[in-house]
Amino acid sequence: MLPLPRWENSQPVLHTAGGAGNWIGAASALIHEGYIYLAYRDRHPVEQGRGNRAFVARSPIGSGVHFETLCAIDKAEMDAESLERPALDVTPDGTWHLYLSCATFHTKHWRIERLQASRPEDFSARTRQTVFPGSADFGIKDPVLRRRGDEL
Repeated sequence: MLPLPRWENSQPVLHTAGGAGNWIGAASALIHEGYIYLAYRDRHPVEQGRGNRAFVARSPIGSGVHFETLCAIDKAEMDAESLERPALDVTPDGTWHLYLSCATFHTKHWRIERLQASRPEDFSARTRQTVFPGSADFGIKDPVLRRRGDEL
């Protein structure tokens, strides 16, 4: 069993550009076959585009400090004004899914798109599929996944 994280022994594992309004976060995490996988986004001030990219990275479970970036998805590839919290999943059959919150240009509307790949390194916007489109009345963003048995 892994020890619980404690503030006194914590340290940053992801780094961002300096300055006000720049940060990395809104992460989703999972453990799979000896690795910790993170899906997260980088955020910049509004005038610099807000959520510009979503990333997937991994670290050996014994480390949890040194993460290797496996892929980056740019908001332009997703036809989005901004990307917010991503969510990562691997199905029981080994298919990887990356769910992305995508802002529709010049609106307050959000939708959730899913990318699918056989490995996280292979995520591509070419596989995108809208899974929660929202409507003229509401937007959907910041997915959280919960698995019950083999069902999501």
